[in-house]
Amino acid sequence: MTAMQRAAGFQRWRELLFLHWAMPPGALRPLVPAALELDLFEGAAWVTLIPFEIVESRPRGIPGALAARFLEVNLRTYVRGPDGEPGIYFWSLEASSLLAVVGARLLYGLPYFPARMSMRRAGTRVEYTSRRRFGASAELRLGWTVAEAIGTARPGTLDHFLICDNRGVVALPEAGGLSAGRGIVIDRTGRSRVTRTVTGALADNVISWSGMAGVALTCP
Repeated sequence: MTAMQRAAGFQRWRELLFLHWAMPPGALRPLVPAALELDLFEGAAWVTLIPFEIVESRPRGIPGALAARFLEVNLRTYVRGPDGEPGIYFWSLEASSLLAVVGARLLYGLPYFPARMSMRRAGTRVEYTSRRRFGASAELRLGWTVAEAIGTARPGTLDHFLICDNRGVVALPEAGGLSAGRGIVIDRTGRSRVTRTVTGALADNVISWSGMAGVALTCP
């Protein structure tokens, strides 16, 4: 059975910004379940914040005409599961679609939260905001400018590890345990192209909400 045949659903993304922070493994170890091993690159653990737009999202079997379109921000780190497979551990996923939040929580056990979100692009400049609607405070205000393309991420490089490495296992915080993503398959076609960006001021408490108040993360 191919990855596409196993897929629980399909999404198309655009306007992705990957913000990465290298961290000492000891700083993240208490924030990740003991059953997961931190996946390191040259001795460092990594935290990634990704604001983006999902232009098409639909469960398997649903026609494209009924697909949802919404904004999303996720906060994650890179791990290996008990079987040694590479995966992603999500602390939180914010989405502008309440239907997507409810569906992802019920169908896949994903830690989604509803948020008021906006994205505005003028030329090469992108302005992005997110504010969680309910529960613990989580807010993001961010602007960036898209600059020149810098080529393709090559296997074995940090860029490839952070944005392209094959991570078919998605590790999730769920009722104190772990989930293997319930059939979620990530198709990374076209994600190896890297474009340089210039990032403006970052006002972000999504990170502090996830238990990282004592971890220093600054915007480059």
